[in-house]
Amino acid sequence: MTELPAATVRRTGRFSFAWIVPLLCLGMVSYFTVHHLRTRGPEIEIRFPDADTLLAGKTLITYRGVVVGRVTDVDIGENGEDVLVKARLVKSAADLAREGTVFITVKPEVSIAGVQGLSAIFRGSTLALKPGKGDPATSFKGYVDQRAYERVQPGLDLRLVAPKAGSLQAGDGVFFRGVRVGSVMDTDFTKTAQAVVVHIKIREEHVNLVRTNTEFWDASGLKAKIGLFGAKISVDSLQTLMSGGIAFATPEPPGPPAKDDAEFTLNPQSKPEWENAAPRL
Repeated sequence: MTELPAATVRRTGRFSFAWIVPLLCLGMVSYFTVHHLRTRGPEIEIRFPDADTLLAGKTLITYRGVVVGRVTDVDIGENGEDVLVKARLVKSAADLAREGTVFITVKPEVSIAGVQGLSAIFRGSTLALKPGKGDPATSFKGYVDQRAYERVQPGLDLRLVAPKAGSLQAGDGVFFRGVRVGSVMDTDFTKTAQAVVVHIKIREEHVNLVRTNTEFWDASGLKAKIGLFGAKISVDSLQTLMSGGIAFATPEPPGPPAKDDAEFTLNPQSKPEWENAAPRL
């Protein structure tokens, strides 16, 4: 009887190199999962009147230019009259979620003055966070733009009447000695449509600058006056040269402080005595 050759059994090690890739993947997934959980901050909700530019998973939340969160869901509110936006902040920004904190939609705006919200062009609309000082909270109010936010802030609301609006539009600045102290809220017609009313808002910390005898003028663009001995060029500021703007001054002696909803004349241009006036306000 022919004997068959004995089979040789080769023992292999307990570890196979075929497991290296799956183990590496598992390790990376575990690392990123733990890292995400450690850096994840509180979930919050923000109510807006509408949210046509906000996208779940894409819209970022920023504070002083730093990304501190992301929108996770956009849906209709329970009453059907507003939009409920849910978002997640990073852990380092958890202390910013306090009563009084608001969120403002930043959209790219292109005009001859330049581009506003430049970063929004590349990554879409963002939510700018303005922190409050109250107790920790998870429910907040959102504004569709900066003007909507300014409209409800404390300050002095005034009406300026002019024959025409010119290049003035909502968002233009209101300046005192070249410093921006307010904004144009909107423009409209008078009841008879014979003139234009420009609604402006002066910031709360600057309301004392406006008196009953304050003079306002359209500081938009470049103005030239041609005379016998040459031309006089007047430019209130580089910002108002490129875009619209309103400037004001108070002659001597200053009158009593202006009241809310007071009406003034918007002059087409300034006078030297206005620009040189320096009363103590």
